[in-house]
Amino acid sequence: MLTKRKSAGFSLIELLVVIIIITILIGILLPAIGRARASARQARGLSNVRQWVLAFTMYADDHRGRFPTEGQSGGGIDMDDERAWFNALPPYLNEEPLNRHQEVYGRMPRPGDNSIFMCPALRMVDLDATPGNDEAVFAYAYNLWIEHHGDEPIRWQNIEHFASRFAIIGERGPTDDNPASTRFANMDDRHIAYRHGGGNETLVGFADGHARAFSEDDIDSIIWNPDDH
Repeated sequence: MLTKRKSAGFSLIELLVVIIIITILIGILLPAIGRARASARQARGLSNVRQWVLAFTMYADDHRGRFPTEGQSGGGIDMDDERAWFNALPPYLNEEPLNRHQEVYGRMPRPGDNSIFMCPALRMVDLDATPGNDEAVFAYAYNLWIEHHGDEPIRWQNIEHFASRFAIIGERGPTDDNPASTRFANMDDRHIAYRHGGGNETLVGFADGHARAFSEDDIDSIIWNPDDH
């Protein structure tokens, strides 16, 4: 007498249960992966800012406390300014200055590059237009009060007593009134970009050599204009 063999496959109900379990796991894992990636981008960005302030302190030591220039000439970038922070500081980090970047790499830095010039959280879609090969995009920018109105840059001695609160470099990004503001090499508290912590945190480097993340709630503790202190 022949007997029926039991099917080795899954029943429809079992398949549905497996699919539901997988869907739930994906729903749990995807946000965690997103948060991990965001944390990694913030860590890389903070490392970039720390490198800039390290180069800044070394430059000041070599120039009797004098800071680099901002490299901003009117409404444009003075790319030939050898004393500009984006040209003077990279050699301290074994990096190419911005005025040689196109010559060496074929184009200027842009979002997506693994470069000290680029914030890992800045995307091409955040810009108002695709940059040309010779167009600089500044994810980080220099405090414009260091060389205000074309004066000689301030010296370390001028800000020594509040160096731990005096910003020298921060994250600059598009704003509602100026979507192309990443094309400027200088900034102050009016041009802060919040690209981290779910869009609530920004990274700032200070004259004493440290860098950290700030939320919009505690950004007021930063000093930008030395004349106010």
